[in-house]
Amino acid sequence: MLIETQALTKQYRHQRGWLSRAEAVTAVDRVSLQLEQGMTLGLVGESGSGKSTLSRLLLGLEPATSGRILYRGEDITGWSFRRMQPLRAKMQLVFQNSFASFDPLFTVEQIVAEPLLNGPKLSAQERRNKVLELLSLVELDQRYLKRYPHELSGGQQQRVGIARALAPGPELLVCDEPFSSLDFPLRKTMLGLLLRLKRQLGLTVLFITHDLSLVSELCDRVAVMYRGQVVETLPGGQIAGTCTHPYTRQLWQAVPVQAPRYRKPRDLQMKET
Repeated sequence: MLIETQALTKQYRHQRGWLSRAEAVTAVDRVSLQLEQGMTLGLVGESGSGKSTLSRLLLGLEPATSGRILYRGEDITGWSFRRMQPLRAKMQLVFQNSFASFDPLFTVEQIVAEPLLNGPKLSAQERRNKVLELLSLVELDQRYLKRYPHELSGGQQQRVGIARALAPGPELLVCDEPFSSLDFPLRKTMLGLLLRLKRQLGLTVLFITHDLSLVSELCDRVAVMYRGQVVETLPGGQIAGTCTHPYTRQLWQAVPVQAPRYRKPRDLQMKET
């Protein structure tokens, strides 16, 4: 097992006013998940369901309130920033908005090369060669090396974001709504790219989204989050035929179809609750 959570919980303290008592708001509520090496797990749910908070807990960007996180069987819950550093290269994040995560004064070459400065020492030429190799993986060529983030299209920005995440050689790639800002044809192209990278590099992927149509194509299994809890776990390619929770059925009903007449056969595949 690559990474596992056991009854993982995250609470925030919220105070409505100066004189009111602080209340606990539960963002992640006793979530237990397992992610095997080479597996792609889809994490779906509406905004505010706790998906992104769970990803930050897994990456050690926020401390858990209770529960455990196991990485290759070792309990990493509560590790300090310094102790987590050796694991940072093994767990990387692809942001929803790559452009916002870039330094606007950096070129593409500097953006992709930055993670390499934290690893084994490389010469300038070795770093450039590695950057070119990474750009080739995401189907960009050397013409983009000297471009700045504002000179890239949305799809190109996401490709650069993926290349940067791949630079340290991670085992686990956490993709937090990476294609939500792209139009449908480009989204399908990027989905194909991610599938190819997963097979080529042997990646384990946690794919966070609210779109069930994406996870049905990409993911081996799908976990559905609702109000901080995982309410259902399903096979990736059999969501319509196996989902039983009312919330999952609502998410599936919201998947866009080409024409309304196509929706009825899909609904008939669902199990009645």
